[in-house]
Amino acid sequence: MQTPIDSARGKLLAQYVCVRVTTNSGMDIALFDRDWHNALYYFALNADEQIYLRYGGRDETAPEAYLNYESLELALKLGLEQHAKVKAGALPAKSRPKPMYPNEMPLLKQEVMDAGRCVECHLVGDYQLLEKERWGVLDKLTDLYAYPDIKRIGIELDIPKGLQVKAATGAVAEAGMQAEDLIDTINGEPVLTFGDLQYEYNKVPRT
Repeated sequence: MQTPIDSARGKLLAQYVCVRVTTNSGMDIALFDRDWHNALYYFALNADEQIYLRYGGRDETAPEAYLNYESLELALKLGLEQHAKVKAGALPAKSRPKPMYPNEMPLLKQEVMDAGRCVECHLVGDYQLLEKERWGVLDKLTDLYAYPDIKRIGIELDIPKGLQVKAATGAVAEAGMQAEDLIDTINGEPVLTFGDLQYEYNKVPRT
């Protein structure tokens, strides 16, 4: 479905340079790290590849469970706000991870790239695990299992409103979370979208 240029979403998108990545062959997969098994994933970033936010994420019910046009419009607005902060010198860049490219993964290069196959997103994730298993560094708990969806700990989001809480139950309610609260950090890391939240949530130590 195309977005009319004169619509609210179209006017927001017109302020971005939109790029569709069709293969991950030349991508810095350390910088653009994510859950590689999402069906759809966006990054908002500037020309220096400073990432402002992620837009994507899923649960066990459907790949689009946390995605809709309203939340996308909100993410686009937030991305523009972040860009304004950068131009004003109010948003310092995070340290960039050491670059990593698919051709540096021997199994992926041999079985996918050298065979002329497309380096699809899920293959990056799959071969990351195969490489870890090959070298004896696979942590089954952390590497094979993503954290359960946030609804399992009692957080239900009002999806069109981004990270605004629709309902809080169980452990999070006992900790003081309430409906209409806005989640803005997790473990000290700022989050703007569900994609950000899910990415940081899955990095929380499994102890």
